[in-house]
Amino acid sequence: MGFARQDVLVILNPASGRAEAGDLAQPLERALREAGAARVVVHRTGAIGDAIRWARDAAAEGFDALLVGGGDGTVAATATGVLEGGADLPIGILAVGTGNGLAHMLRLPTDPLKSVRALDAGRSVRVDAIEVPSHDRVGLVFAGAGLDAEVNRDADAASKRRFGTLAYAASTVRNLVGRRSQRLALTLDGHRMELAGHAVSVFNAGIIEIAGLEFGPPANLHDGRLDVAVFRSPSFPAAAGQVLRLLIGRPKRAELVGATHVRLEADPPMPVHVDGDVVGTTPLEARVRPGALCFLAAASYRPPNG
Repeated sequence: MGFARQDVLVILNPASGRAEAGDLAQPLERALREAGAARVVVHRTGAIGDAIRWARDAAAEGFDALLVGGGDGTVAATATGVLEGGADLPIGILAVGTGNGLAHMLRLPTDPLKSVRALDAGRSVRVDAIEVPSHDRVGLVFAGAGLDAEVNRDADAASKRRFGTLAYAASTVRNLVGRRSQRLALTLDGHRMELAGHAVSVFNAGIIEIAGLEFGPPANLHDGRLDVAVFRSPSFPAAAGQVLRLLIGRPKRAELVGATHVRLEADPPMPVHVDGDVVGTTPLEARVRPGALCFLAAASYRPPNG
C-alpha cells in the first residue's frame, strides 16, 4: 500500500477494549508522518454513527485511505460508511479492541503502532461483506441470533478490559447453561425450513492463526458466500461440543451450510448481533456482497485457497 504522500483519516474508538486506546492519537499521527503521509487527521468516536458518517464523507474530503482503531464493531461501522459513500477507499485496521477478529485474519499485529508499519508495507485485498438490511447494518466477520448475540451482550466492557477474550468464554458458559430450543423459520437462498433451535450464526470469515495454530470455522472472506450454523440441541454437552468444533475449525458436515441470502424468524424473538454489536431482535435478514470492500492486509497474508 504505502502511506507516502497519502492523506489518511484515522477513526479511533476510545471506548474499545483497551484502556489506553484513547491515548493513541498522537503516537499514531507521528507513526503515519514517519511513513510519509502528507496529511493525517484523527477523529475520536463518541457513538457508532460517528464512524459511519466520517467514513462516508472521507473521499469527498480528499482522503486517500482510512485507518480504524477499534474492535470488530467499529471496523464494521467504518465499512458501512465506505459503502454508503461509494468511493471504495482502502481500510486498514489498528487493533485496539478485545477480539480483533478481522485484524488477526489479515495477519496484522495486535500492537496498533506496529500495525501502521505492517499496513504501510502491506497489500490490498478485496473482501466480502455481510449486508444486514433487516437492521440497516454491514458486517464483516459474522452475524447471528440467539447464543452469540447473548454472549456478546453479556461480555460487558469492564469484563473485556479486565479479562480480554476470557470474558467471552465465561459469557459463553453462562449462556449455554439451561438453554431451550424454540420455533425457528430459516430460509436459505429461497429454501424455507421450520425447525427447533436456540441459535443461528452466519459467518463471512472464520479462520485466524494465533501462535501457529488455526482457530475458527472454515469460512472464507473471499468466496462470495456465507456459512450458516444452526444450534439445535438444548443440552449443555451437545451445544458446548458444537461451539468447540466451530472454534477449532472442525465442524461436522451438516453443521455449516453455505448460502448467499439468509432470513431467520424466531418465536419468541431472539436478540441479533452484527460483528459483536447487539442491534435488535429477529427477524434477521443477511446477504453476501462479494468483494464489496478493499482492506489492507499484511504482506504475508494469502487468501485461503488463493
